[in-house]
Amino acid sequence: MKELLVIRHAESEHGGHTVRDHDRTLSERGRGDAERMGHHIASNALVPDVILCSSSTRTTETCAVLCDSGVMHPKIEFIEQLYLASHACMLKTASQHAMGADRVMLVGHNPGCEDVLHALGLGMHEVPTCTLMRISLDIEDWLELEGSCKATLMELTSIRDLEKG
Repeated sequence: MKELLVIRHAESEHGGHTVRDHDRTLSERGRGDAERMGHHIASNALVPDVILCSSSTRTTETCAVLCDSGVMHPKIEFIEQLYLASHACMLKTASQHAMGADRVMLVGHNPGCEDVLHALGLGMHEVPTCTLMRISLDIEDWLELEGSCKATLMELTSIRDLEKG
């Protein structure tokens, strides 16, 4: 069994016409949301072995705040092709970069994050910014992720869920 954590980046500034989409930074609220989610991940013993993160500013900042607030020290790879990646690219990247890890986190963008759930047969779900999806995979090797595999949605936690409780 392997576990895939997928998290959509936290809320970013809109940036206007002067900032490229790739370079948008987190908003103040986004930084706070990522901090709360990092605490949630650490306090529930969900620390990944490896984080595969889009190269955009908002995803790299989300990753940094998650790790700092959760006092997590996983291996981190910033991967250009995860920027606005499709679900197929996200899953392929995980299968190629996860290697011996048991738990891998992907930090990315929509619609790719939402589409990962659908592609794994886990239905359609709304995935607001800084939402965590925890997926159990009935595989022995990450290379099996590119084929069909049994997946179970173990957790779908949004910032609104953490604020409630």
